[in-house]
Amino acid sequence: MKKLYLYPLLCIALLCFNCKKDKVGGACEYVSVDKEMVATFVDGNLNGDYTVSFQQKNSTSDEVYRINTKEMKKILRNFDVNAFNNKSNVYNMTFEEISKGTCVPFVIKNIKLN
Repeated sequence: MKKLYLYPLLCIALLCFNCKKDKVGGACEYVSVDKEMVATFVDGNLNGDYTVSFQQKNSTSDEVYRINTKEMKKILRNFDVNAFNNKSNVYNMTFEEISKGTCVPFVIKNIKLN
C-alpha cells in the first residue's frame, strides 16, 4: 500500500526537477526595414475577405508575405485595396523584422503605393 503513494510523489518530483531553466522566448528586439514589393496574387474578393501575396521586387527569393483583410485594416496605407489588381504597382513596405529572441518574425507597419 505504501508503494502506491510513492508513484505520484515520484512523478511530481521528476516534473519539478526536470524542467529546464532556459526557456524559449525572452526579450525580443526588432529592426525597421523598408522593402519594395509587388502584389503577386490576390485570393478572394477585395470588397470582402481576401489575402494578398507579396514578393520583393526584382528578387530571386521564394519568400512570400501574405496579408489578409483583418491584418490590412491595422496597417497604415495611402491607397485603396483595389490597387492590388494592378500587378505593375510597386509598394514600399516597412517591416519590423526580429533581430533577437523568438517572437513574431516580422510585423508590417505600413504600405505605400509608389
